[in-house]
Amino acid sequence: MVHVFFYLNGLDGKVGDLMCMPRSQNAVMERPAFNQLWQDYELPGSLTFGSKNPLPPGSAVIVHSALLHGRRAQPGGDPDKPRYFIDISYCQPGPSRWPNYGRGWETQREINQICMDMGHDRSGKYAHLFDPALPLFYDREADDAPPEVKQFMERQRERQRQNRARQEAAKAAKEA
Repeated sequence: MVHVFFYLNGLDGKVGDLMCMPRSQNAVMERPAFNQLWQDYELPGSLTFGSKNPLPPGSAVIVHSALLHGRRAQPGGDPDKPRYFIDISYCQPGPSRWPNYGRGWETQREINQICMDMGHDRSGKYAHLFDPALPLFYDREADDAPPEVKQFMERQRERQRQNRARQEAAKAAKEA
């Protein structure tokens, strides 16, 4: 799958940066592998677009979906310059499906229905693109999620439980 990020107002470092790690699509790692580091530090070999490499309004960036990429927010930002951003994903239908984002299938159905209501299906010519039965996405929590995804989600839940327990223990120790 590939993403095309459209920055309608460009990126100049005032509303945030786009960070990319070249060749990271070839690495095997769990999804949150660099979450905290990525948000707080410039990683060796990474590229930053915005404050270091400004993108003019209307820029499009093509990114392999497995490439480590993310947004680093800027404190305060610029209230007169909102961050208008469009992310379009291109994927091939087939047996492999991509994890659904948001609340799950309802979100996808709602988005598809809005698109249909607005006429994006071009009088039915492209209705197949908005068919919720199209097997492009799966709900990470659903029974039909692949076993490795279920294992990953269980590890995520366990890490969250451990983090909460550590935070509660630290809070209790501080209060004592």
